[in-house]
Amino acid sequence: MRGRWFAGWIIVGALGALTVLGALSIGIFVLPVFGLAFAFVARQTRYPLDVLGGLVGIGVMLLVVAYINRGYQPCVPAAFRCGGFDPHPWLVIGAVLIAAGLTAYTALRLAARAYPCRRSAK
Repeated sequence: MRGRWFAGWIIVGALGALTVLGALSIGIFVLPVFGLAFAFVARQTRYPLDVLGGLVGIGVMLLVVAYINRGYQPCVPAAFRCGGFDPHPWLVIGAVLIAAGLTAYTALRLAARAYPCRRSAK
């Protein structure tokens, strides 16, 4: 079945993003899991287009960060409670990465189906 490791690359992309985002806290503990998952999925993948799932995985992690920071309030003088990260940039970039990964994967799969590779037999 063509493209079944796309989901595996989504997991690898999410683990890689978690490693980078949590570099100063849990990232060092996620790094070996990311390395093992990367090696396993890379060995199992037969179609190069599946690697585009990594973009989707990174985008998913950015959407998780946006969701966690949905209660963001900018700090103003005399504010009782404020802080966090502004979720809007995380949301926009995550959505763009997911859309770009899925669009590129779909378009390239359709193009590969419409124009199959013909190797000449000599």
